[in-house]
Amino acid sequence: IETGGIAISPFNSTQHLRFPNGATHFSFKGAFLRIDFEMGLYEFKESAIQTFRIKNEVISCELEFESVPTQEGIGMHLLLIEFFQEVNGNFYPLNNSFVAY
Repeated sequence: IETGGIAISPFNSTQHLRFPNGATHFSFKGAFLRIDFEMGLYEFKESAIQTFRIKNEVISCELEFESVPTQEGIGMHLLLIEFFQEVNGNFYPLNNSFVAY
């Protein structure tokens, strides 16, 4: 993506994720961090959160940033995956909602 965003495609949550018991939904949130270690400076951009139901379906999504960090230095992309349980239309994060690979 030209804005430095993260493209996730094709993705099937039931095949590509291990999710905790009770999870009905998951979300993606991206970040772009650029660090200049010599100068001790950094610039950090976040995407909006995109939430999806856990089901056997192929999805695509793009996590975009308003702008690309212009700070000199090393660039890193970060991806947060969080799991939720939907109860009566409300989303509750699970205590064991972070699964790292």
